[in-house]
Amino acid sequence: MLGNPKRLMILRALREAELCVCDLAHLLGLSVAATSQQLRILRGQGWLRMRSAGKMVYYRWNDESPLPALNAAVRGMCVETADEPD
Repeated sequence: MLGNPKRLMILRALREAELCVCDLAHLLGLSVAATSQQLRILRGQGWLRMRSAGKMVYYRWNDESPLPALNAAVRGMCVETADEPD
């Protein structure tokens, strides 16, 4: 599940902010359809939440994720990234 680098990028991005599918697709360099497929997998595991606003679909990190270890791991990845020089 987490061996896919694109899924890890999604989790990392959504840990920081709520994003729409099109923004995530741009960030990942994938089509909207391919991004939606990855989001569907992560949401099915309970790691993400989504909301619709008209035709737009937004995803965010599920703070009540069923895996506390995942929450801690992604939080750690975000801290490591913040410490890296630009």
